[in-house]
Amino acid sequence: MKLNDYQNGRELMHAVFRGELTSRLPRDGVDYLNLMFMPEYPRQLEDNGGYDPFGVYMKLTPDGFTPTRAVIDDVEDWENVNFPDPAELDMEQDAEKVLAGYDPKEMMLRMDIPYCHFERYWSLVGFENALVGFYTAPECVHALMARLTDYFIEKFRLIRKYYGVDILVCHDDWGGNDNMLISPELWRQFIKPELKRLVEAVHEMGMYYEQHSCGHVQEIIGDLVELGVDAIQPLMASCNDIPMIKRAYGDKIVLCGCCDTRGIVNQTADEETVRRLARASFEVGAPGGRFIPSRVVYGVGNEWKFAVIEDELRRYELTHLAGGQTGP
Repeated sequence: MKLNDYQNGRELMHAVFRGELTSRLPRDGVDYLNLMFMPEYPRQLEDNGGYDPFGVYMKLTPDGFTPTRAVIDDVEDWENVNFPDPAELDMEQDAEKVLAGYDPKEMMLRMDIPYCHFERYWSLVGFENALVGFYTAPECVHALMARLTDYFIEKFRLIRKYYGVDILVCHDDWGGNDNMLISPELWRQFIKPELKRLVEAVHEMGMYYEQHSCGHVQEIIGDLVELGVDAIQPLMASCNDIPMIKRAYGDKIVLCGCCDTRGIVNQTADEETVRRLARASFEVGAPGGRFIPSRVVYGVGNEWKFAVIEDELRRYELTHLAGGQTGP
């Protein structure tokens, strides 16, 4: 399939989600605009910290905002949580500012939404209390998760209205280095039913649903496919068996990243290492389609790596995709 078959980045992105073979791979800033949903973060900071609309105290660190002070100590008190009104999050004003210059006819809009079910749960009660609550008050956890889903759906409708988002990226880190932070069984009991509601609602609104979860998550990729999740990221290669995931699910869900992210952002990584790790992600993720590469580089002093990854991506396209993508 030739590059000129696609009039613009929007068409290319649709083709990737449909599983078509493409002669180049999508790029952020070219085929889609990637934004972070900011209205739920603290608006007033003192000593590099502040309260979000739920009343959670967040500290601003080099890695972003981190919850450091919960609202309640026991999930049995979940009804004492003051849920904000999504209509009061100033989305319309924020959208006018962040979408300046964006042309929805040419590109898709991909928006990252922080603190979905598991992350919001533990930010409200504290991490250890959240884990204990799964066992001591399961009915309360279910009730809180259901209320969170209602809130998310209401918020997402307004996000769609004001921003015109095409791809909703819900952040909910479930994985550690070698295992999930909660067992797959607990995840299926408490998270999966509410995620099903959320995915169905997002699709009804006309958006793609992309799941973000750092760390080890390979045991539940099949569950995400079952729920109709359209894409999964970042699929960290240092934590997951990416070739196995590609073989088993690469024709059913878009795989985003598939890279050894920690290896690339490591301050000791030289150009040869960055090229090798980036190319490895293209080689395992791109064959057969349904792949969006990661060009994300973070950390002070790592800015030069973006150009290296882009150059390696262009080389891969020239050698592997010039006449259409290779098969699996």
